[in-house]
Amino acid sequence: MAFRAICLPHGRWDESKIDEREISRRLQIRVHVAQVFAFFETPGLGMYYAIARLGAIAAGAASRTDFAPGMSVFAGAFTYVGFPSIGWRQLQRAEAITRTIEDAEMRGSFLAFAAPVYVGSGDREQAESNFKEAISLLAKAGAHWQATYAAHIYRHLLQFVGSSSREIAAGEKVLSIAESIGDIRAQAWGQYDTACGLARGGDVCTALARLDRAQELIDMAEEAGTTRSIFLATKGFVLLQASDYAGARQAANTSWDICKSKRFFMEYNSLSLPLLIQSILGPHWNEMAVTERELLKRLLWQSRLLLVTHPALHSVIHRSRGRACWALGRRRKAVRSFRRAIQAAERFGSDFDRAKSLLDLAAVQTESRDQAIQEAITLLKQQESVIPYAERWLLGDQYDETVVAPPPNSKEEQGVALREEAASKET
Repeated sequence: MAFRAICLPHGRWDESKIDEREISRRLQIRVHVAQVFAFFETPGLGMYYAIARLGAIAAGAASRTDFAPGMSVFAGAFTYVGFPSIGWRQLQRAEAITRTIEDAEMRGSFLAFAAPVYVGSGDREQAESNFKEAISLLAKAGAHWQATYAAHIYRHLLQFVGSSSREIAAGEKVLSIAESIGDIRAQAWGQYDTACGLARGGDVCTALARLDRAQELIDMAEEAGTTRSIFLATKGFVLLQASDYAGARQAANTSWDICKSKRFFMEYNSLSLPLLIQSILGPHWNEMAVTERELLKRLLWQSRLLLVTHPALHSVIHRSRGRACWALGRRRKAVRSFRRAIQAAERFGSDFDRAKSLLDLAAVQTESRDQAIQEAITLLKQQESVIPYAERWLLGDQYDETVVAPPPNSKEEQGVALREEAASKET
């Protein structure tokens, strides 16, 4: 069914041929687009069928304005689950068409779905350009939910390629638009989006308070299975930044279980797998006695499957694999994994991941160790980012405190952070 959308050439456009059959096709495209969004929170085989059916219907459209939006959702949806090459050819045709379309909402929606395809292909500069234009066009068109969605997906990209302040600003934008339209689920996005940037920048206490608020909102939402899995993956990252490895393991493990049970491996929730590996190993992964060898081996095998998808995750996956291999006694393989993590981060432009990979490599080999540590510190400062307090040993005995998260704080201090933030908003 999807073969036609992916492989077969499109027939000639005939805008005059808008008969009852084409009007029916237009309605079918809209219905299947709605189905794809509906399945987003409760994915399964039904979602893949809806995506493939959408592509097949859109591919046969006689009208450019019917073909373009349907095909962009088709290509973007397959990119979300790790297959950016599917629909790429037809997406290029759709992009040429949308340049001639004056409807701001239609072009904005197209750009919002095309951007992840560029992320999946490794062209993150074009992806950023698409996201920015999409958010602007959708806001001007009054399509506020679509603008919120585009801003939210853009924040996920900034988690890898932007500074922490840019990520925080993007999260606050998501929250602002979501609050203006009263969308509870989107407000949860904005809360954990901002929490991720805050934790990366070292404000772990406020980040944890934001996560608590996001949890409350998700619990209020009617159906938020996928949102919950992405939230838990984000929570795992924040808790690692807070040096809470046990809490991070619980959150990442639950998120990864949801991914497997739903057969829905997006970039945003698949992050839970490398985070799970890191949380199992703990901060002193280079000297720990491995007690869960079989579990680590199973997770290593699963992580290999993710290396054929989602280039944004390649660096963190290789780095997590390096830590696991070192703990399992596979020293040469660990060094190769750390080097691959550095290369993957350089290709994608993820300086935060590159810095952490340099530190891990420096921890296991003496050659150019000081140089690697200094380069990592420079990158962390440029990204306004920190490493967990429990992993400060990676920087050596005399470490730079500006690139290290503060010591773990108590629940009472987290509550103070939340109350102070709420008070500042009221004033």
